[in-house]
Amino acid sequence: SIQEDIDWVIGLNSSLTQFMNYTALPGTPLYNQVEAEGRLRGVPYRHQHGQGELVFDHPNFPNPADHARILKEAFRRKYVKGGPGVLNMALTAVQGVRRARADQQLRRKGGLAWNPETLRYEPSANPGPDRFMKQRILMMSRMAAILRPTLWAAFVYAPNNAARRKALAVMCLYRETLGAPKWSDRLAALGLVATGAVEYAKLHFNRLRGRESIVIQPPCRRTEYRHHDAVVDSEGVVRHMVGTIQAIAHEAVESVPEPDANAT
Repeated sequence: SIQEDIDWVIGLNSSLTQFMNYTALPGTPLYNQVEAEGRLRGVPYRHQHGQGELVFDHPNFPNPADHARILKEAFRRKYVKGGPGVLNMALTAVQGVRRARADQQLRRKGGLAWNPETLRYEPSANPGPDRFMKQRILMMSRMAAILRPTLWAAFVYAPNNAARRKALAVMCLYRETLGAPKWSDRLAALGLVATGAVEYAKLHFNRLRGRESIVIQPPCRRTEYRHHDAVVDSEGVVRHMVGTIQAIAHEAVESVPEPDANAT
C-alpha cells in the first residue's frame, strides 16, 4: 500500500527524501495509456512536477485533496523523524570528511600507493604523498563548511527535542573535524536564524488567517534561446563530419610510401 511504501522510505533514514506523485509525462507509456483512455486532466505542463495535483484521473483518488494530503503527511513524518534535511546533509558531509581522512591515514600506515594501471591502492616500497586525495579531502572540507552556518537555524527551528540533540551532536562533530567556527560562520548563522524568524512569523500569521503558506523559495533561473539559434542543422553537421573524415583518410593514403618492387 502507499502507507507501507512511505513507512519503508522513512525507515531508510536517508539524508534527503523526495516524495512525488506518479506523473504521466509526455512521451512515456503511462502518458500514452491515460491519453488513449481519455483520463488526462489537461494540467499545464509547468504544473506537471509531481508536487501538485494528479495530471490524470485515478479511480482510487476521485478527490484531489486526498493525494495532496498523503503527500504532505509523508513529508511531515520524514521531517519529524529525521529532522531538517539541511541538518542531515551537514551530517553526511562532515562524516564523509572524517571517513576520507581515516582512510588516508590507514593507507599511509600500510604503505599503500595509487597504481594508475590497476586503478587501486597497492603496497609500495616507496609510497609518495597522495596529492590527489589531499586535494579531494580539502574540497570535501570546503563543501562541509558551506553547510556549517545552517546548524544553529536547524537547532532553533527543530521540530522536536530529538532533532535538537541531533543538531548539537553535529555541531560538536564539526568542531572536532574542522575546528572552531569562524566569525563569518557565526554571523551567517545569526543571519539565518533572524531570517528564519521572519518566515516563521509569516507562516503562523497565514495559518491564523486560514491560508496555506510555504517558506520563501529562491527565484528560478531560466534561459530561453531564440528558435533560429537553437535549431541545429543536423544534416549539415553530418556532411561536415563525413567530409572531414574523407579528407583525413585521403591524406593518410597519400602519405603511405609506394611499395618497393625489388623488395622480397
